[in-house]
Amino acid sequence: MKNLESALKNSYVTGDFHLEEGYVLDFSFKEYAFENCNITNGSLTGSHFLNCRFNNVTFKNIHLDEVDFDGCTFEITTFENCSMEGTQFINCTNKPKIA
Repeated sequence: MKNLESALKNSYVTGDFHLEEGYVLDFSFKEYAFENCNITNGSLTGSHFLNCRFNNVTFKNIHLDEVDFDGCTFEITTFENCSMEGTQFINCTNKPKIA
């Protein structure tokens, strides 16, 4: 497992990230590319994704409340068992599967 915060030093993010229970990252992601990622647990509540690309990404058991995805592109992306109250997809291409 990789450390998500360390991975965010680059705009290209790939790998498996298991966030600790209670871990919260409120971050502004601008023009990031997430590819071949599995991100599980923790919280990204309040984060903003602007013009990001998601390809073959699974978010699982994550709090994504009040998250904005603005101008993002989704290819083979799934949100599985995630809390998504108030989450918005604005001007996005290929909205993800929400299970």
